[in-house]
Amino acid sequence: MDSLTRILVIGAPGAVLVLALAFPALGLAIILLGIVLALVCMKVGLHVTPEPMRPLIYRWGQMHRLGPSGMTFLIPGIDAIGPEQIDMRPVSQDFVVSQINSADGDAVYLNLELSWQFRPDITRITPLMKATFLKSPEQLRRMIEHTVSVVARQLMLNYSSGQLRRADLRENATEILRDAVNELLAPHGLMLDSLFWRGSMPASEYVQAKLAMKIAHERLEAVINDVQLVRERLPDVAPGEFLAQQAWIDLLRRGITPPQLPGLPYMPPPPVKKAGE
Repeated sequence: MDSLTRILVIGAPGAVLVLALAFPALGLAIILLGIVLALVCMKVGLHVTPEPMRPLIYRWGQMHRLGPSGMTFLIPGIDAIGPEQIDMRPVSQDFVVSQINSADGDAVYLNLELSWQFRPDITRITPLMKATFLKSPEQLRRMIEHTVSVVARQLMLNYSSGQLRRADLRENATEILRDAVNELLAPHGLMLDSLFWRGSMPASEYVQAKLAMKIAHERLEAVINDVQLVRERLPDVAPGEFLAQQAWIDLLRRGITPPQLPGLPYMPPPPVKKAGE
């Protein structure tokens, strides 16, 4: 109950008693009239919202406060319950936070399971909360995911990829992550109820790129070794010509028509089979 409602609930009976004492001849009529008006106001102003929903209460057409579950008294003609109702039940959500670098430069990803909800201590509504209450469920999910991802990317810079595999450090990091996210979500009327970190390991794209780089280095090292071997055993042969001949032979072995090179026989393209042959 806000201050204006409290003043009217307490002040109206007091005003009736003052009028009854000021006009003794009409005292009984004033008291009866006050009782009738109180019953009418109770009939019109009482609203019931079942748990776990909480009503959004508008005053003079503007979002004013978040009412409690159960019975709520509204000032007739001043307050009204809006069409929106806030569900206080936790919402489960799981997603993967990618594009993260650890302290040693390794790319990792976070596989998270969490639940979030509206803060139960909300009464007065701030402008940020108004914007949050008007968001759709999908927009709220994206907001939670974005906030958690931003904080997680900053936090992971303090841990190496080896440390992220330790259960105790991951539990500590999870607690820090939850507290930091809750500080950012509190002005919006939201909070993380639980956060579970299922795993963190090098991303598959990073592993593939690292493997491709390793293969490229091995191929380059093999070419360098071939050039050195040619210079040692075939001093009269240019390494470039030797490598070109090796590539020519390799194409021929794979059934691909190689290009014509000086000093090598011309190989005609293989015959093309026609349909039905």
